[in-house]
Amino acid sequence: MIQEPIMNLLRDNIPGLSWSIDYRTASDNTGTVYSDSGEKPSTYDEQMRYPYYQIYLRSSNFELVKNASRQAYDLLHMKMNWEIDLPIYDSNNPDEVIETLPYTVYLIEALSEPILVGVNDNVMEYSINLKTTLRLNNLN
Repeated sequence: MIQEPIMNLLRDNIPGLSWSIDYRTASDNTGTVYSDSGEKPSTYDEQMRYPYYQIYLRSSNFELVKNASRQAYDLLHMKMNWEIDLPIYDSNNPDEVIETLPYTVYLIEALSEPILVGVNDNVMEYSINLKTTLRLNNLN
């Protein structure tokens, strides 16, 4: 849902990584924002959502990825009242925005400190798991 605004925030503030959403093609110096379904929508306010996100960071430069994990955590944990216009792209022309949906992100919470996943083929990996509370603002 809001992977792109999260990725843009991280990309603008954390240099040295190639950023993507929901997949990666490079094997080093990457930051990827994955979405997860999270909790069920509100029963009483159908516009409320509670999705989860994972920030997955990889680099053979151990200091770079360690610092990037801390920066991502600091940028996102307890981020409140963030107004987002979420672009909806044309399925036939993915560069064309056909609509924007206004969201208010009430709160982003890290579920833990950054997690050192380990080192695989001399590439250190970190994960940051997030819970969000957001609302699709009334379009009327």
